[in-house]
Amino acid sequence: MKYLLVKDKEGVPDLDATFARLNEEAEVPATIDKKSVKAEMVKTDGLDESPASMLNKLADFEIMKIPVGTAVGAGFAAVFATELIDGFLIKQTTQIKGMVKIGAAAAIAGFGRKYIGNKLALAAALLMTFDAIRDLTPLDAWAAKGASKISGFLPKAGLADVSNRRADVQIQANRVQQDYYASAEGRR
Repeated sequence: MKYLLVKDKEGVPDLDATFARLNEEAEVPATIDKKSVKAEMVKTDGLDESPASMLNKLADFEIMKIPVGTAVGAGFAAVFATELIDGFLIKQTTQIKGMVKIGAAAAIAGFGRKYIGNKLALAAALLMTFDAIRDLTPLDAWAAKGASKISGFLPKAGLADVSNRRADVQIQANRVQQDYYASAEGRR
């Protein structure tokens, strides 16, 4: 049994005639028409969504008008990217890391839209830029100083905690030289 498209006089496929032919030749009584085929196509349409399309649904999630989905999606993307930069550039100065983060933020704002959607790309770029500004300026020290004047205490947690930041970087740098990946790359 051949299932070729039925064509009209000019050679253009005629879907109505093709469906009628399929219905006539069907061994099991069934009706196949354009409407039912389109209905089945709509049912499976969402299965082949792009990652950006799926992540835009996450970005639209809100609680009491707070964009929780954007915070989670963009926050994860920004933290992941900046941690990768900090990890690969562990021995570099914070100023170099800051400049690389700004370049990465620009790349996410420009090219990331295709992969994670417009909202998440712009929010991730914003968060990465903020992290870069923290690397390039004494913003944390200014915030800690201002908060300590208001509260009477030096912050020991949160974003403005500057108490052990330099020591932590050196500890991480020493640890990197001893880990498995460092030995695989010949950095040990």
